[in-house]
Amino acid sequence: MLTVITGGARSGKSRLAERFAASAGGPVTVIATAEALDADMADRIAAYRVARDQDWDVIEAPVEVAEALGSVTGSTSVVVDYPHSGLPTCSNIPMSRSLSWRGR
Repeated sequence: MLTVITGGARSGKSRLAERFAASAGGPVTVIATAEALDADMADRIAAYRVARDQDWDVIEAPVEVAEALGSVTGSTSVVVDYPHSGLPTCSNIPMSRSLSWRGR
C-alpha cells in the first residue's frame, strides 16, 4: 500500500506518517530530506533524531531521494520525511522509480 500525507509546514505530517509506519509492524526506513540551513531547522532536525524510534534505519538524503528509495531493502514501511509538503523534492521522481523498493 502507498500512503501519501500532505499538509502545511509543522502540521503533523511526520508524526502521522511515523505512527502509520510503526503500526505496520515491521522494519521501518526513514528517508530524511531536511537540511539544517538555519538554526531553527537544525533544532527541528535534532528533535526528530531524538524522538524517532532508534530501531529504525535512517537515510539522510536532502536531494537524492530516488537513489535513497532504491537503496532500501527489507523494510515494511518507508517514510520520506520532507519538512514541508514533500512535493518540491519528490515531484521530479518518476513514480516507477520511487516505488521500486516495494518488491524487495
